[in-house]
Amino acid sequence: MELVSRDSCTGCGNCGLACKKNAITFQRDALNNIYPVIDSSKCVDCSLCQKVCPVVNRVEKTLPQMCYSGYATNPTIRKTSASGGMAQAIYRWCLKKGILFSGVYFDNKELKAKHKLGVTEEDIRQFTNSKYTFSFMGGICEDVVDTLKAGKKMLFIGLPCQVAAVKKYAETKKVSTDELFTVDLICHGVPSDFYVKEHVQYVTKGECIDGLSFRDERFMTSKFVFSVDYKGKNYHKYVESDDNFQIGYHNATIYRPNCYNCMYASPDRCSDLTIGDFTGLGKVDSVKGNVVEMRYQGISCVLCNSEKGEKLLTQLEVEGDLSIDLRPLEEALKFENQLANPSIPSMYRNRFVELYPQNGFDKACNVVFKNEKIKRPIIHIAKICVKKVLGRK
Repeated sequence: MELVSRDSCTGCGNCGLACKKNAITFQRDALNNIYPVIDSSKCVDCSLCQKVCPVVNRVEKTLPQMCYSGYATNPTIRKTSASGGMAQAIYRWCLKKGILFSGVYFDNKELKAKHKLGVTEEDIRQFTNSKYTFSFMGGICEDVVDTLKAGKKMLFIGLPCQVAAVKKYAETKKVSTDELFTVDLICHGVPSDFYVKEHVQYVTKGECIDGLSFRDERFMTSKFVFSVDYKGKNYHKYVESDDNFQIGYHNATIYRPNCYNCMYASPDRCSDLTIGDFTGLGKVDSVKGNVVEMRYQGISCVLCNSEKGEKLLTQLEVEGDLSIDLRPLEEALKFENQLANPSIPSMYRNRFVELYPQNGFDKACNVVFKNEKIKRPIIHIAKICVKKVLGRK
């Protein structure tokens, strides 16, 4: 039995947490995506799984009220973070104020991204920077609810589908979210965690790793360099390289099926704040002051979606080492595709789906992306030549 279709399930795990009869297990399909499966012999038709599912019972969403550009004033935070360092700066503000926070870290042993509560500088270090893979929520929804029950403030940063899962779980448990701050990340889609694991094992030949990054700070986070450290070596590949994961992720070939039908890829949001890369900055109104210089070092797009979000941003600007500037809302909504529509599967998607189950990630990608790998260096060189020619004029 399935709770919802595999084209809509985000794998949040709420249903498994809610089931009191242990009737729900999580299993992988042929593409190694995780889905809940209901054991009909144990199910008592209590409907708890339906009540707690953010796909079946959707959370309220609101249109953004204001748009800002933002960046951390601390250059170290900017250097080690994606975009302008907004998430890390928010975490540090929480640490200073004694507010519990949650984020995603990468487990180097299990080669998985996982959620956990954060209370230390080390937690912030682990949470910093993007993780372009499916992340296991585990019991984080219960942790958030327990924190709120204890009368404490709490910050949750995650993908919009994960924010929805947390809010729906709290609602089902009849726990007030007045003291919960939610921040969602502008998301293009997430691949199965298994693809990262397979790819890392492929490039390291099965060696244990010391670290993995999807936007390695050593090569500038704005370059989206995928890198793996192991046995004193470093494997790193740029977006335009021949790396299978880089190609598959950035051309939208390897996402979970629900990502191509994402109900959160729209202007209306389910969180207090939305943050992400600011691709539309300066395309409606000219940038001025420090923003002119900082746009090349990384600037975040910040959308305020609620009164709570507006108050939080005001506090962050005063107490959180952040620089915030009001921008036209159109710069975000018009120029960031993920605020309008879900990602479109690439021309390689069907072939990947066909080949993966029998071949695994890299063998399938080596076939699927063969022509792409020939074209990429040619296109890259052509772009460099065009820039040089234009630079002379």
